[in-house]
Amino acid sequence: MPKPGLLTIKYFIAVLLLLVCALSANAQDYSRPRISFGIDPISFGVGPYGEDYPYGILGLTGKFELPVNKSPLNFTGSIRVPLYFPSDKPKNYAKPILIIFVPVQVGIRYYLERLYIEGEGGVSFSPPDGGGVETYTAKAIAPQLSAGIGYGFRFDKAEKFGLDISLRYDNRIEATNPAHNYGSFNYIAINAAFSLGL
Repeated sequence: MPKPGLLTIKYFIAVLLLLVCALSANAQDYSRPRISFGIDPISFGVGPYGEDYPYGILGLTGKFELPVNKSPLNFTGSIRVPLYFPSDKPKNYAKPILIIFVPVQVGIRYYLERLYIEGEGGVSFSPPDGGGVETYTAKAIAPQLSAGIGYGFRFDKAEKFGLDISLRYDNRIEATNPAHNYGSFNYIAINAAFSLGL
């Protein structure tokens, strides 16, 4: 009679083989550029602003992908408008306001069949009507880095239409200023985007 440990290993190998077969049967078409438009249905603030701005909803996103020589590697360009809402009782601000940033970034996305990983860098703008400089940020323009992982669903044979679901970490880099609670604004976002092959 086989030992329980051997049965577990066999089941794991069987599931792994099925997963590999499924991914192979649905290989990504790397030949066409793609554009996508979506929302961050929810995001979570961490770092210096995590307590005062714990979450965001309905941030807007747009992305362009350009394959490198029909390979799984893509150059990307993106723009986002994340919205962050204050807590009921903020510790550091007498008048809670909505935070608005506009990150503009470029980077790369690498596909492992439908699964992908990506990284981007660029600048994050703080528009005047988003609270203004010195209200919650020391800089109107700051560098920003992002990293994410996601999965691309494709709905037709030509892979023209799709839905990308991803988890992303963003870091708006600023020098720490304890006197005003300034510092890097970091957040983790879930994104859902309609994807269109060109």
